[in-house]
Amino acid sequence: MTPAHIVLLAEVSASRVIGGAERMLRGQAVGLRQLGCRVGLAVRAPQDDPIRQVGIASDLTEHRYPVRRMSEPAYVFSSLRGSIEAFDRACGGARPDAAVIHQAIAGLGPILRRRSSASAWVYLCLSLAHEEFRSRTVPSSMPRLRYLANEAVRRWCERVVMRRCDRVVVLSEFMRQRVQDVHGIAADLIHLIPGAVDVTRFAPSGDQAGVRRHLGLPADRTVLVTVRNLVPRMGLEAFVRAVAMVRADVPGILVLIGGEGPLRAELERLIQEQHLKDHVRMLGYVPEDELPKYYQAADLVVLPTAELEGFGLVTVEALACGTPVVGTPVGATPEILNGIDPFLLTRDTSAGALADALRAVIGRFRAKPGERAALAAKGVEVVRARYTWDRHCARLLEVCAGAAAGRRGVMTTSGPHRVIHVITRLDRGGSAQNTLLTALGHDRSRFLPLVIAGLPEPDDAQGGSAAMTANTARLEQAGVRWRILPLLRRPINPVKDLIVLGQLAALFRRERPAIVHTHTSKAGLLGRLAAWFAGVPIVVHTPHGHVFYGHFGRLASWWFLQLERLLARRTTWMIALTEAERDEHLMRGVGRADRFAVVPSGIELARFREAGERCGRRPEGFDCPSDAI
Repeated sequence: MTPAHIVLLAEVSASRVIGGAERMLRGQAVGLRQLGCRVGLAVRAPQDDPIRQVGIASDLTEHRYPVRRMSEPAYVFSSLRGSIEAFDRACGGARPDAAVIHQAIAGLGPILRRRSSASAWVYLCLSLAHEEFRSRTVPSSMPRLRYLANEAVRRWCERVVMRRCDRVVVLSEFMRQRVQDVHGIAADLIHLIPGAVDVTRFAPSGDQAGVRRHLGLPADRTVLVTVRNLVPRMGLEAFVRAVAMVRADVPGILVLIGGEGPLRAELERLIQEQHLKDHVRMLGYVPEDELPKYYQAADLVVLPTAELEGFGLVTVEALACGTPVVGTPVGATPEILNGIDPFLLTRDTSAGALADALRAVIGRFRAKPGERAALAAKGVEVVRARYTWDRHCARLLEVCAGAAAGRRGVMTTSGPHRVIHVITRLDRGGSAQNTLLTALGHDRSRFLPLVIAGLPEPDDAQGGSAAMTANTARLEQAGVRWRILPLLRRPINPVKDLIVLGQLAALFRRERPAIVHTHTSKAGLLGRLAAWFAGVPIVVHTPHGHVFYGHFGRLASWWFLQLERLLARRTTWMIALTEAERDEHLMRGVGRADRFAVVPSGIELARFREAGERCGRRPEGFDCPSDAI
């Protein structure tokens, strides 16, 4: 049954929206209420607002608690006591079907002292608490011991709360992996629900010139906008330097930086130093009502994040307004922009990479006038299909219902078996396609696949990064989880390979797969060793050929042969693609005949049938003369 009573706990207020955390809280509260739920909010009172109870919307009340800020211990203890009292008021004497915690300190008291008061507990991880603290706090601003204690307490508090919750919700694949890596949460307890945007507020204007007049912006400038907290992790210093690099190539460029924070003075100094007063404006805090207008007025929105982009709300808001976004390949940004056009991602977070991307994108817009409109339309389409509040809240209700059912003992079956596939690169090569199609072809009622891959080499002749992006998009579209380990590469590197070995073993321990299936030699070596260390019950290996001769010198080939013989003893099943491949392994003492299967590789017949039918099997179908040989 769909939960009808939800309590949201947070350290921010839904009545005063000043950032992404507040927008997420208010969006969930209003969206759940519109779906017919009874919603209560228990939140920390804003520092300058002593009112204990505030109406957010019709039948939607925010119950607040004050905190004492004279010291860290006073803050924590007053938060514990106050959050419990506010939670009781938000429950209204009834047992909610689910309590959703937005920040760990807001939920610590209630989940420790009132855990039985809710049918289920769900943690919404926008970002990791200790990493957020590090990104916002300069170590020199407080004594070293105090700084480390603050970081450690935040990490401990979040782990305690998260591990006591029945489910954890993340907004991106990036955050799913961070939660697993840092807090060791089991994969089946983590649910990805993309963040959302109000598409009635954030929408294309249809009159960019009129919006610019309203904001007092020139009509003849190339306007770039970013809205960020002014803290080091946002990459704004690199962005300003990038503007200095491109101003000669992009005449008339005007950059608007919205937001407040401790970095403002440093940014103003940098703008002065780079002689950018005519090219960069600091807007300060941008009111919520004006925010969509700045996105609509921009030719391009830039997200120059240096680290920790848990979702990228600015990206989605700008896309919803019909404005293309250029972003760095950090956090969840690639998950969004790869769905629009990978061309919009910079190669890294440096000022030079940002400058190159801005030149390329703006140059393309000027050379092809329809290009910006096409990207804008694609962005709006993607947002409305994936990042809306009705979709987000409906999915959140499903997670809450599953958590409540699990607490009642309804979910008694063990469910499908987890299968992890490991391969060094997910390109267009035969081994990669075999792995991809195997994962896509699993019977989901029996198996839950996860694909682990490394990064292609720069000189990869099998499609490289473009192929990897296309393949991971296919996996995501089919609901198959995937993960990239950047250090997992084909060349031998003892240090990096040891790191990957540890990463794989830790991942296998967290995921607890029934089967690990490795593909190709390098992934087979590291993946099978890691599965051995992690105690995986069934290990399958498909060599996709071998390295016994023709690849390395005699000594190296001999060592690889000894490793393969050793690992074959720890492999449940070996799979060859041909009889000859199997025989070559057995002839060299690699594997046992009764544990060596031959499974020929396959192709997607439908694709080639459709191609033949589309072209009519005629030369004209390929724009060739009918009499051509």
